[in-house]
Amino acid sequence: MCRVLALSPGGYYDWRGRPTSGRTRRSEALVISIKAIHAEVKARYGSPRIHAELAARGEACCVNTVAKLMREHGVAAKTKRKFRCTTDSNHDRPVADNVVDRQFE
Repeated sequence: MCRVLALSPGGYYDWRGRPTSGRTRRSEALVISIKAIHAEVKARYGSPRIHAELAARGEACCVNTVAKLMREHGVAAKTKRKFRCTTDSNHDRPVADNVVDRQFE
């Protein structure tokens, strides 16, 4: 494998034994917070609102970072269903009579 990737075996084993970076640990902590907020609000918030909620809780981060992490981990807001008109005014069925017979002027 090292030959295919043009790496030295010592470099590979050094990389494998290295602890995770601070950035990676920070991202993992943010993902946990994002998923918790996403579950609390029943998947209704997108990245701007989740960012605002994180800021309110004292987590300093950028809205673009939140959007990127949400995209990478498959966290997305539920979309609102589109309005669909179901009234069919062009029909051959009988129309109810005007029983009240009010005159509007």
